[in-house]
Amino acid sequence: MKRLSLHVDNESGFYLPIVLVVTILVFSFLTMIIAIYKNDVDMTKSMIQQMEIDTLTQMVREDFSHDVVDFIEFSGTTIYEYPNGQVIVDYERENESTWMLDCSIQLQRAEENIILSTSLPVTVDPFGSIP
Repeated sequence: MKRLSLHVDNESGFYLPIVLVVTILVFSFLTMIIAIYKNDVDMTKSMIQQMEIDTLTQMVREDFSHDVVDFIEFSGTTIYEYPNGQVIVDYERENESTWMLDCSIQLQRAEENIILSTSLPVTVDPFGSIP
């Protein structure tokens, strides 16, 4: 009678599937880590750009509130130059103390020029400061 055995003596082809599965898992993990890193770099660039835009907006608002006492016209255009960008401001007086600014912000970077527009109200007291 033949003996039924579950023990396999020839194991020469057993390691290849394990090596393939481990290799696929390692490459999948590395690809995932690289994709996460690229997303983090893009998100960091976007956050830095947003901070620069907010900084330029606040600088324009402050400079405009100081310059508004010298303006004779109730509407017009003025240009503000800063180290990291240029802002073209179209201003219009809405009432005695409120001005509406339409800002066209151009960030100057070595790799790209970014242009965007925003509107913001500025309330100025008669002495030219922001309340």
